[in-house]
Amino acid sequence: MNLLKIVSLTILLLIGVLAGAAFAAPDGGYSNPRALVSAAQLEEMIADNSVKVIDARAVARYDQSHIPGAVNIPVSDLDGVREDGVLTMNSDAEEFAAVMGSQGISDDDYVVIYDEAGGSHSARVAWMLMHFGHPNVALLNGGWDAWEGETEDTAPQVTPAVFTAKDDGKLIISIDDVKAALDNPEFVILDSRPPAEYTGEAIMSGAGRGGHIPGAVHIEWVDNMDPDRIFILKNAEELKKMYEAEGVTPDKTIIAYCHASYRSSLSAFVLKELMGYPNVLQYEGSWLEWSNTDAPVEN
Repeated sequence: MNLLKIVSLTILLLIGVLAGAAFAAPDGGYSNPRALVSAAQLEEMIADNSVKVIDARAVARYDQSHIPGAVNIPVSDLDGVREDGVLTMNSDAEEFAAVMGSQGISDDDYVVIYDEAGGSHSARVAWMLMHFGHPNVALLNGGWDAWEGETEDTAPQVTPAVFTAKDDGKLIISIDDVKAALDNPEFVILDSRPPAEYTGEAIMSGAGRGGHIPGAVHIEWVDNMDPDRIFILKNAEELKKMYEAEGVTPDKTIIAYCHASYRSSLSAFVLKELMGYPNVLQYEGSWLEWSNTDAPVEN
């Protein structure tokens, strides 16, 4: 091979590497890059009319200003409260389907959700969508704080759609399921709360006791984020290093919890959708339920 061919081949290879790097950079190396979109990507999708956007913030915040075309489904509207006071995700498939359909969300839609709570609210809505059989869902990376495009203060005209909720119960588990997983090496219980809650130094409102579920690994939900960029998630390599260092590996079934399964929703979403962990579950009763029973506690 002569020198000219070698130089030409080298240039082609270099171009290929640079092109690959340019493609790989926005997706963060995630298992499912479509599960997380940037503000710039969302603007393009809105322009192409290829997305449905859900604003998971409170009505007052939505009415003040929101992303063009976004419908408002406050996360609290999808909550349920049991007779014992435990906050749960909406377990009624028909009710959930009615809410989504009334806001124009159909079975075939690609849905992007945002909030201004670090992703905990939008991830909770996303988890419920996934639980009810709608996997084509994503979070806006950085949430409302990352949006720099145009905004609106009026709700869009919505055409009701047919949304089918399949209540297969694969992503949300009960306290009995968690108890059965204690001391089972095939499971990892992940506590997503701040350190003071994990140790029992701080006890949130409604909790009966302080501490954590025995054997639970502690990785706070905000540790999923880049410390230098508000609400922007770390790339896959950083997340992999962080989780695997604590034994949270894809060969295990991961059970995530926090105080009321809001903050843990982000951790669960990161593990399942961005890192591709096959078995990730949410204990929806979380510490609010566990601490008010005779279940064992560690400090």
